[in-house]
Parts: sequence; structure tokens; C-alpha cells
Amino acid sequence: MFQVQKLSHKSDELFITHPDKPLHVMRLVDLAELTELHTAISEYLAGQKVGEFIGSAQAQEIARSEGFEIPITSLVNACTRGTIPAAHKKRGRWYMPRANFEAWFQEWKAKQQAK
Repeated sequence: MFQVQKLSHKSDELFITHPDKPLHVMRLVDLAELTELHTAISEYLAGQKVGEFIGSAQAQEIARSEGFEIPITSLVNACTRGTIPAAHKKRGRWYMPRANFEAWFQEWKAKQQAK
């Protein structure tokens, strides 16, 4: 989802942006800085423990406990589109990292409350 762009052919500067958050921009001086960032992110991720995975039924229960009813179609669409990162289907059922679901759920709740 993130984009790396070179805005000018005259400069080696790179900009990392996210289409949904246009005000969040990271400026890198050159490709060497991008490589350093890649290495730092890879090392960080390598040190992370694999989080707890939950199924869609458990995700809906979490939502209910906070007073929200997530339609199964919304949850399946989020998994299918990759909006909930690392969600995967196993034997016909969707599973997702709990932390990724909770981050998605916070955004989903905010949209529901704005309606």
C-alpha cells in the first residue's frame, strides 16, 4: 500500500507515501537511505514474535463485546482485500492476527460512528 516515489529526475530524493494518508510523508535523501530503512525494518520484524491469530467468529465476538455488530461480509471483504494484513484462509475459514484485526476494527468503528 505504501508508495516510493522519485518526484524529480534531477534529484535522488525519494518520498514514501500512503494514498490514504497524504499528509504522512517520509523523505529519504537517496537509495542508500532507502536500503538502510529496509534493513532496519527487516531487523525489527525479525525480532517480533508471531502474534495470536483469531477466527472471524472470535473477531465478531470482540466487536459485540464493545457493542458493535460487524457483518460477516465486511469482515470477509477486509480479509480478502488485505485490509487486515496477514489474514489467511485455512480450511474455508478466515484467520487474522489479533493485533491487525484490532487496528482494522478501530478504523471500522470510527467509520460507523461517523455515519
